[in-house]
Amino acid sequence: MKTWKFAFLFVLGIILAFGLLAVSCGGDDDDDDDDDDDDDDDDDDDTIGEDEVGGYAIDYLSDAPIPEATLELVSNDDGMPFDPPVTGDTDAEGYLRLTAPQGETQVGIKVSHDDYMDTYTYNIPVGVDEQRFLAISTDGVGLMAGLLGVEPDPAKGHAAGSVYWVPTDTSEEDEPVGCATVSYDPASGDIYYFDDSGFPTAEREDTHPSNGSFVAINSDPDSYEITAEVDGSEESITLPNVFANSISIVLINFMEADHPENPTPSECE
Repeated sequence: MKTWKFAFLFVLGIILAFGLLAVSCGGDDDDDDDDDDDDDDDDDDDTIGEDEVGGYAIDYLSDAPIPEATLELVSNDDGMPFDPPVTGDTDAEGYLRLTAPQGETQVGIKVSHDDYMDTYTYNIPVGVDEQRFLAISTDGVGLMAGLLGVEPDPAKGHAAGSVYWVPTDTSEEDEPVGCATVSYDPASGDIYYFDDSGFPTAEREDTHPSNGSFVAINSDPDSYEITAEVDGSEESITLPNVFANSISIVLINFMEADHPENPTPSECE
């Protein structure tokens, strides 16, 4: 409404009064990005809330956004849904913002879509926007399995991940760690490494220095300690839960604070 077209302050006052009354009564907010009648809708504000998680569903192989994907926040301890569930669908650009349950500082996130295998990522910080929530298509899983000559078992789960060196200065680019070997505790499934083509191969015995990536096929549903070791240095993370017929994203980081230089051996290739 263009209030400057009204010449009389009396009329303006009445209009504003009715506007305030409508808001106080929960009237429809035409500017709500999700069309909900919520005058506190944070999607109307570009600033991420302290209790929100914002980001994009992204295809793991193509790096393209995934519209109309369902995102669900899950417990960072065991991957189970919250009660009540916290879910929503991404927009045309693959973006969604969700509100985490009270007291949660890190959560897991599950990405679901008709064309994708359910994909879990853990250790997602709350209160941070513009995050990347990776997912792997059913065709992508089939392609990787075909290249490796293995058959995905629907009663078991899988993981795809990478090993990176992360500089303290956030303006600097993270670097892949090459010649790292990845292990599961307890041991389960088969681990394969990507070559410089960007796809997994049965020929490598460690990560490639151009991407640091690996994939684990057919792991028993369980929680795991996953360790990357390279040239005498190692880092581990906990994968809270591997679910049957799903895939988990595993990011193992060598932080500059603990590793002043990228531990990739100079002779690694």
